[in-house]
Amino acid sequence: MNDEKGLQFDKAAVFGATGCTGLAIASHLVKRGVAVRVVSRSDANLARLYGQWDVERMSAEVLDREQAKRAADGCDIVFHCVGMPMDRYGDHVRAGKNTAGAMKSSGARGVLISGYWSYAPIRRTPIVEDSRQTGGSVKSKQRREQEEILLAAGAAVLPLPDFYGPTVEKSFINGAIKSRLAGERPLWPGRLDVEREFIYMPDVGAPVVALAHHEAAFGARWILGGAGAVTPAKLLAMIKKALCMMRTNSDGGAKRAKVVGPMRWRLKGLRDKNARAFSEVAPIYNSPAIFDDSRLRKLIGDYNVTTYEEGVRVTAAWLGQQSQKDQDE
Repeated sequence: MNDEKGLQFDKAAVFGATGCTGLAIASHLVKRGVAVRVVSRSDANLARLYGQWDVERMSAEVLDREQAKRAADGCDIVFHCVGMPMDRYGDHVRAGKNTAGAMKSSGARGVLISGYWSYAPIRRTPIVEDSRQTGGSVKSKQRREQEEILLAAGAAVLPLPDFYGPTVEKSFINGAIKSRLAGERPLWPGRLDVEREFIYMPDVGAPVVALAHHEAAFGARWILGGAGAVTPAKLLAMIKKALCMMRTNSDGGAKRAKVVGPMRWRLKGLRDKNARAFSEVAPIYNSPAIFDDSRLRKLIGDYNVTTYEEGVRVTAAWLGQQSQKDQDE
């Protein structure tokens, strides 16, 4: 990646550092020798994840305007990786406003890690930076509003595909692996024969940090692609193979995955507030979602992309280890 001669920054703040995206970006910044301030509202989670790292840990609530400003003070750039639970998804907007204010008060540049739901309903694939962004669910509109706020503040915006991998807590791929490890039937939110694209979380840090070294990055959207088109059916077959190779006690995939369509999500939502909130965006998973990252590659050069086979294998091994730890405790 050709990021060596571009912009430089001495200190970076990572908002939402205890999430999987923040962890991936912070890890790459540290590898690059950048001074890093990891920010989260949880002291305990910061200590658990970063206790052995050479970073500055700061407890701050990004939903609080003054705390967000304090968290960015003295930093050259802010990476906003804050995720919100489904039932509080609208807080993305307030968090975006506060990060924009923190950028202004500190003079820092900004990078927003967003999600591709801002492009829903997806009318055409592959998705490119200027694909149409109108209509859709309330959550799609909330993501778009957050992106527009930070674009107006001069930030670079990267909507990610669905992701998976070690350290990821919420992912349909990770969830399917967990179900198989437990000998249960995995759930999938949409059609198994529709091609989609996913990104392996350990691949995210390097291209995001590389982009941040380019003046042209700021005030614009950028598509960060994954490993290309794949159907959920093929991913589930890869999971079966990976678990069989691990020789786990699971069935490896004897039971077929259960497709949970929008109506079933709404029914689940009668007793589960997160399922009720997700039902708004569930239709996205019945349509293709492929990403064109050629514009990003033209700017920063090629970057590593882990194959689905390798990513699923490593993720299954990691989740298997976590499951064993839980059983031993």
